[in-house]
Amino acid sequence: MALTEKLPKQINWNIWGAVAVAAMIILGGAGYYFDWFGSGATEAVAPAVEEAAPAGE
Repeated sequence: MALTEKLPKQINWNIWGAVAVAAMIILGGAGYYFDWFGSGATEAVAPAVEEAAPAGE
């Protein structure tokens, strides 16, 4: 009987943990998409693309 009393609390912590991880992933993805962290993340990818196919040519 003691196991069933603690089980809902454990499930509740698992749900909150999953929500926290999902929020971090969503905010991280949104931050990259909207460039909240500055242009450093996108500039790191741009030179490789420019070398493969220069924009001026």
